[in-house]
Amino acid sequence: LLQTISSKAFIMLANFEPSGWHRRDLVALAMGLLGIAWAHSFLTVDLVDLGIALEGNLRRVGLEVQRRDALALEKDSRDHTGEELAAQWMKAPRLDMLLPGIAVIHKPPDWEVDGSRTADRDTDEGSLQPLRLSSWLQAQLPRSQCPVSWDAALDFGFLHRLDVPSSGLILCGTTFQGLMSLRWQLDTYKIERQYIVWGHDLASASLREVVANIDPRTVDSKRSYVSEVHGKPAQSWFVVPAHLRRRDAKTADAFSALAVRIRTGRRHQIRAHLLHAGHPTATDCKYAAVGVHFAHFSALELDFLRAGAQSP
Repeated sequence: LLQTISSKAFIMLANFEPSGWHRRDLVALAMGLLGIAWAHSFLTVDLVDLGIALEGNLRRVGLEVQRRDALALEKDSRDHTGEELAAQWMKAPRLDMLLPGIAVIHKPPDWEVDGSRTADRDTDEGSLQPLRLSSWLQAQLPRSQCPVSWDAALDFGFLHRLDVPSSGLILCGTTFQGLMSLRWQLDTYKIERQYIVWGHDLASASLREVVANIDPRTVDSKRSYVSEVHGKPAQSWFVVPAHLRRRDAKTADAFSALAVRIRTGRRHQIRAHLLHAGHPTATDCKYAAVGVHFAHFSALELDFLRAGAQSP
């Protein structure tokens, strides 16, 4: 099946002319070409001549979409900067690098790498919601420089996610050509994703790999689960560089530092795989260990009551 799809794609690309296509169709075509490239790379099948055709035509599509975005912005005399969204955020993100069509952003905790699935999300009045990284980015750069960062259908240009409680670097395509360049590198495994995570208890040095399907069925807690029957294939590699114990008069809490590299990017993959391995991520209310020991819980409860609150 993959060979048949690839052969037809190769024939189509030989006579491809992007100027006669609608923008939405060009975007859909680009995603389809990336899907073909990813399938070959995931199955470790060489792309050979097809890879050259795919990459070259992705570049052509990117340039054409970028040209049309620029023309559309010329008709709108306003240069949107998102200043109305630039509140005085605490622990604000940081723009670490800005290249033509590409940005590197440092995301602190409590910020959400939002996208098409969250753009139209209803929020309950009075409920606490994570800060949206797209709003911050739109406040930093004018739309004429980063049109894709205003496009929810393209996940605002964010190449990958980091869960809300975590921090780290986010790659972002600010133009369609820049996004396609990053997606090509990601989908052909030329970009490697590595993380540092703290897990409960002392992990064995023999913990090197978890290969287990991730079932991201949405439940009330929005957790992802390991399932051998449902879900999608997921693979994570681990190295345990350090153990840590926090000692006090009554207890000795043990933690492990884990360096993690992932092959797939399923929702909450690292958290679900570590829970499956018996070392759930520390200070994680969604994936906490079943029996977490609170060393000073009685004292905290007493202070809670002294403050005038009622025990549940």
